[in-house]
Amino acid sequence: MTPDELLTTTRGVRKRLDTSRDVPEELIRECVAIALQAPAGSNVSRARFVVVREPELKRAVANIYREIYEQTYVDSPSYIGRVKLDDPDAQAQQDRTARSADALAGKLADVPAVVIACLAGGRVDGASAVYAASFLGGALPAI
Repeated sequence: MTPDELLTTTRGVRKRLDTSRDVPEELIRECVAIALQAPAGSNVSRARFVVVREPELKRAVANIYREIYEQTYVDSPSYIGRVKLDDPDAQAQQDRTARSADALAGKLADVPAVVIACLAGGRVDGASAVYAASFLGGALPAI
């Protein structure tokens, strides 16, 4: 598959993750190095990445993800499984995507590595919405 085909036909591979295949450390480092070249506001990259490979830590991260996913996101109005479309084919695709998103909560602990995006430079607790959005948006191009 060419990069263009991949980027235009595959939005997510959550259900097709091959958790038995290792991901070499060098490949993860290369991906992070490329991500850190992304555009950043004021040309100051605040994005940082934490790579979790230890099974116990991956399980802890996966448990937090699953708890938030199941107890907050699934009950929210924006949950992917609540989106209803008029076109039956589009709805079928939406339903498949929802099942794929749901599957990730059960598979996350089994992946070879979990890469967590972070931001250096403080927190946004109590900050204005404009500041928080700008600050948090600083990591999105790198992600």
